[in-house]
Amino acid sequence: MADLLHSKTARLLGVFNRKEFPAIERFIALAPKAQSDQALPIFKFLVKQSGRGAKSKADTQALYQAMGWEEADPATTSKVNFALHQLKQLLEDYLLHDFYRRKEQERESALMAAYRERQASEFVLEASARLDKLIEPMCKGPAYYKAESELINVQFNHPYPNQFARRKYDIYDVMLSFDRQHLSIRLIHIWNMLLESIQFSGMDDAKRLRIQTALEAVTADPEFAAEPFILVYTMAIRSVLEGAPDFATFEQIRAAADRILPYAPDPEVMGLMNLQINYLIHLQSVSATPYSEALLERYQLGLDNGGLFKDGYLSYGDFMNMINISARINRLDWATALIADYGHRLNPEIRDQVLPLARARILYFKGDPAAALRLLNPSRKALNDADKLFEKLLRTYCYYELGQDDLLDAHVEAFRKFILRHQNLNEVIRKPVSEFLRLLRRLLQATDAEQLRALQTELVGMPSIYPFEWLGKQTQLRLDRLN
Repeated sequence: MADLLHSKTARLLGVFNRKEFPAIERFIALAPKAQSDQALPIFKFLVKQSGRGAKSKADTQALYQAMGWEEADPATTSKVNFALHQLKQLLEDYLLHDFYRRKEQERESALMAAYRERQASEFVLEASARLDKLIEPMCKGPAYYKAESELINVQFNHPYPNQFARRKYDIYDVMLSFDRQHLSIRLIHIWNMLLESIQFSGMDDAKRLRIQTALEAVTADPEFAAEPFILVYTMAIRSVLEGAPDFATFEQIRAAADRILPYAPDPEVMGLMNLQINYLIHLQSVSATPYSEALLERYQLGLDNGGLFKDGYLSYGDFMNMINISARINRLDWATALIADYGHRLNPEIRDQVLPLARARILYFKGDPAAALRLLNPSRKALNDADKLFEKLLRTYCYYELGQDDLLDAHVEAFRKFILRHQNLNEVIRKPVSEFLRLLRRLLQATDAEQLRALQTELVGMPSIYPFEWLGKQTQLRLDRLN
């Protein structure tokens, strides 16, 4: 039989006071049934054994019988380890749950102190900063999402609003301001979690349920749900979560955000700009329609109101997105001005790598692929996978348009092998680039108008991104020359 009493989970149980065991048992019983059914019998067994002088083998046998485990079965060890893992997760969850419950009591005391001192506004800022410092270390563990839900739900359980009349610095006003700001942070986390799930790690039923639970908790109180900032976020999250983003919803989000932005604090301005830009980028990725003008308009607003700057710097992603979008819609003067006016706002650690690529992009779109190639230094160290792909795609366009067939063939083959080697590339990037290379091969191998027209037909169903637009343009030019 597995040595349950000397497992890591049993040692974890040792950090609790025996007086806490009934509360832990209730917490485990309220977990999802599949998890609770595995964890609860092990917990009761370990609690019972921890109080004995001599350990009872009969209790272990009774546990095995209750769980349907057979000692002779080779799979039993895995089943035991799985049940122990389920209990370990729930014990970690309880630690966080208890941490937040205790912190909530401290917070209520601090709110009362702030009320007595009539220092509401200063308190909100200081308490929020303290809260962030406490939350951040806890957000990295496996119990993060459960803690998020617990933390959001606890916002609506204060006794104080009903006990005090409204006065200038009423405790209710302090709490309302504090909770609104806190819920804003939670909504930003929910939105980022949703985007990360869709774009990188994939959306499954468990993540969908976590996001829905957190969203329901945020909007449980009508007074909070009607707040403009919260309304904007819930509108965007529901639209994307339900798989139905559209431009009409974006226009509603934009109109609501524009009413808030002039008086929103800096973190909310950044959050709102991030929300609108990423909503449009996601919408563009799931539809055949480019939204370049709307994206550039939001980017310009973010430059003007500071919403694109984190710690005073523009991010690589935002900067290169603005260069690519403006070049794509022939706003080359705007792109040139962006480099002149905001190039110095890139982090110094990446500035020297980013600016040559941005200038090469502009030169290419101005019709000078030879000058663009001269700026693409082969020894330049790429900053990330997206940076490598930007550079490789630009080289592809330049080699093709300059008629450098030998260099193009070698480059396309190296590009194809790069994609195959880097299986860890984000699927949102890897798949369309693989398709682009496949269709480019067809363009290079096409010998008659029929093959080119077949290629045009296939390009109709491709995503609305520049590599496929470029392929369509080159295919049409080949057809025109044949005719």
